[in-house]
Amino acid sequence: MPQEELIFLPDEFMAKNVQKMTKKKIIGWKGRCIVHEEFTPETVEQVRHDYPGVKILAHTECSPAVIAKVDMAGGTQDMINYIQNSNDEQFMLVTECGMVDRMKAEHQEKKMVGTCALCPFMKKIMLKDILACLKNPTDEQRVELPKEVLAGAKKSLEKMIELTEL
Repeated sequence: MPQEELIFLPDEFMAKNVQKMTKKKIIGWKGRCIVHEEFTPETVEQVRHDYPGVKILAHTECSPAVIAKVDMAGGTQDMINYIQNSNDEQFMLVTECGMVDRMKAEHQEKKMVGTCALCPFMKKIMLKDILACLKNPTDEQRVELPKEVLAGAKKSLEKMIELTEL
């Protein structure tokens, strides 16, 4: 039986956008991505003014007000597919610089306009630190949950993995 109410991590704006798309009640986390949060509806309007005909693609971590004004909202692969399948020549990607650089390299016949931003927090995540936490977590890194919560979480994770294999 599908759930009517969902807890959604890690992004508040993405939770609001998913809620709008699914019509489910979503309980979102109060976290936001600094890169996506700083892009505003006014920014969309300015980019459209400066680059007539530009297609603006945004990650769903942007505010619902921004999502309402862009040409496509989705994930990274959605952006890649949109650019690959589009006959348009100009694109603005509301995401981190790495994605913009990749699209510039893979689609040299198309123009990527506007600026990109680096997330200072993502750059602090190191695989060695994740491995150390998994191998030998400190007390503050441990999260202890009741067995019934773990059972439900396991079921959710298994379903997510199953859906990615379709």
